[in-house]
Amino acid sequence: MEDRCKIEVVELHQFFQDWFNGKLEPTDKNFARFTDILGEDFTIIGPSGRVIERAPLVARVRNAHGTRANSQMWIENFCLRSGEGNLAIATYEEWQKDGDGATNTRISTVIFREKTDAPNGVEWLHVQETWLVK
Repeated sequence: MEDRCKIEVVELHQFFQDWFNGKLEPTDKNFARFTDILGEDFTIIGPSGRVIERAPLVARVRNAHGTRANSQMWIENFCLRSGEGNLAIATYEEWQKDGDGATNTRISTVIFREKTDAPNGVEWLHVQETWLVK
């Protein structure tokens, strides 16, 4: 489960980078890499404390195609915190660099559930992000 969760985190953030940079064609098939791994009741709490439900998040990401030219995104310090039954809790650092070179970092906690037909066998149920100050 740990390997599947780690691969999922890395691959999804690569999708985000490619989507936001406009490197992926904005097709339904390409965008399904994002929508197919979100649980029906998915929520994310951003580092500012704003709660975003699945539907508004999907629309927001869909509309952000090609809006962040030359930006970069990568993951560091992935750690599986717990795995019980078909659920797992993990943390990771998400690093972002915009086209001008400004960098921000957040630490994210994610709850995964096994899903056999998902690309890496897991779906995202919930994410909590917190700004990481170093």
